[in-house]
Amino acid sequence: MKDTLVWLRQLKLSYQQEHQPKKLFGLIYLTPAQRFAILKEIVYPFAEENSGH
Repeated sequence: MKDTLVWLRQLKLSYQQEHQPKKLFGLIYLTPAQRFAILKEIVYPFAEENSGH
């Protein structure tokens, strides 16, 4: 679980350093906070499951 948290923090820092692109017609842009929330929802259950072993 500790490795997962470190990895998520590193991703969050790299996301926060990105420049905001201009929105183009028909394309969806996820903000760094949105991407982090999605990854956290996907990764946390697996990290908790593996930390018990």
